[in-house]
Amino acid sequence: SVANSTDISADLRQYDDLRSKLVSSGFIFQDQKTYSTGNNVDIATIVISECVLCYLDDSSVDTLLQNLALELNIVFIGYDPIMKIDSCRDSLYSSVSSMMKQCFKRNGAPLLSCDSS
Repeated sequence: SVANSTDISADLRQYDDLRSKLVSSGFIFQDQKTYSTGNNVDIATIVISECVLCYLDDSSVDTLLQNLALELNIVFIGYDPIMKIDSCRDSLYSSVSSMMKQCFKRNGAPLLSCDSS
């Protein structure tokens, strides 16, 4: 069998819209599983996300990942910067983090997963 790859454009903060686009592209969700048509939701869907989730607020990330995990047999590979600084404030790290967040904000693409400071 040949592996399929599908590109989909969607606002990841709007899960229902994403789900609709996935269904239109041939993804089969748990509630669509029918043995008579041979649909097989047991085949894993691999989602690779590089520097995507950092543009979403925490609530949107939680909603997205929880729904995908519940509705698909999914393997999720994510690589995103983590810049939340707690009690262990390293001044160099803090400075670089602050500059990076300001740069993205200035360019109209704030890193919503990071502190708003």
